[in-house]
Amino acid sequence: MTGTLPDELLQEILAIRLSVDYLTFAKQSPEGLITRRSEALELLLVSRRWQRIALPLACETILLASQQDAKFLASLLTRHEGIGARVKKLRLEGAYGQILRKILISLPNLLYLSVSLTVASKKIAGGLCAGLRHVNPEDGMTIRTLVKGHPTRDPIPRAETVLVT
Repeated sequence: MTGTLPDELLQEILAIRLSVDYLTFAKQSPEGLITRRSEALELLLVSRRWQRIALPLACETILLASQQDAKFLASLLTRHEGIGARVKKLRLEGAYGQILRKILISLPNLLYLSVSLTVASKKIAGGLCAGLRHVNPEDGMTIRTLVKGHPTRDPIPRAETVLVT
């Protein structure tokens, strides 16, 4: 049935399902975004044509919720150079060490960055700090942090910082 639709029309239809608006991107729980990502990625399995059309759309919004996600994205960006240029929104649910610097350098067209992390050591946040020097989101950046105090004390309550450029 979709074989008779022009690629441009199929792309518009798939974009409705794959696009993520800013409020959903920045405010929805990570679990909700992970579920949405899984459902959207199923569209890539329909056919090679759908994969060719949907993959660039799926890459516009990236959620990194684990170290495994970060390693996979870094590998993908290394193998397919054009993918990094398609990423417009990046949400980080952690710092992920030095691999994050490599990822952030590979995203020249990043418009939105949302970071939510627990800071327990400089080593964990080092890649994030180094990588932030290489990005300049045009529309804004949200950083939510939970800073751990002394190991015997309770963590400091969640603080939210919103930076708009």
